[in-house]
Amino acid sequence: MKTLKTTLHVYAFTTVTPEGKAEWKAFKAKLKAAGNGKAFEAWGSGKKYSEYAQGEVVLTTSTLFNNQWNVAGDSPTNPGARAFTWALDVYSGGRGFYKTGHYLVVTDEMKDLLHKRHVCGYCGHQVDSDADLTFCPSESCIGSQYLKADQLHLTRMKRVDDPNPTRDPLTKAEEGHLLPKYEAAQANTRETRRLAALARITADADREVGEAHTGRDILKWLLGSKEPMLIDLVLDGNVLYYAHKSEVGFGWKDPVEDKDALDLLLQTHNGGFLWKYRIK
Repeated sequence: MKTLKTTLHVYAFTTVTPEGKAEWKAFKAKLKAAGNGKAFEAWGSGKKYSEYAQGEVVLTTSTLFNNQWNVAGDSPTNPGARAFTWALDVYSGGRGFYKTGHYLVVTDEMKDLLHKRHVCGYCGHQVDSDADLTFCPSESCIGSQYLKADQLHLTRMKRVDDPNPTRDPLTKAEEGHLLPKYEAAQANTRETRRLAALARITADADREVGEAHTGRDILKWLLGSKEPMLIDLVLDGNVLYYAHKSEVGFGWKDPVEDKDALDLLLQTHNGGFLWKYRIK
């Protein structure tokens, strides 16, 4: 996976004084000119985005966003963090507002990658391409069981750095091209789900039948023993087969009075009890 390196800076301003307001205004202009975009703000939540370590960060590129980056786990600072292109905390103090946070130095490499990366508006699938892409190339997207025909415009690809995330409605030509592909993909998805449902129903039934047979064999073994202690446990409903644990519980309802005698009987009678068990 490709990674990028840049620098994360932290900052703090107070706008109590005219000088502070001027410094804050100049700082915002600097970030805007550098391509940091609009600040991601968290009003009134304290220093949520301020408590970052300033220094070099290594950014991952598998999934990109227009205003934030994932920091690699082996980054020299802030490993595993979510670093914003510009994050801002605004909280009130005794005499005014304090503005703190962090921002990334936006390199040309970061800008180029954000422009090259295209993202689907429905499933989030991302593809790198210098040329413009029209619709999501992922078969699992157009075949999603949750995608409706009137949502097909959401599969339109847009560059990650596009400031307008809205997907335009389909043109008549696009609808004529995409709708047959959608219907075919949905038919394939339906068939895949149908076969999976059949397999699941069969497997569940086989499991339940197997568990029922095991429970039957356990009770037949106990009743066929002709041992009063074992027979009474069955007749009193004090034996329970826990299928999810493949374990037989003796005394699950009422504790067994002579546990040692029952244990010895289960181990020695008719070659020994064949199933895992527990005595309470």
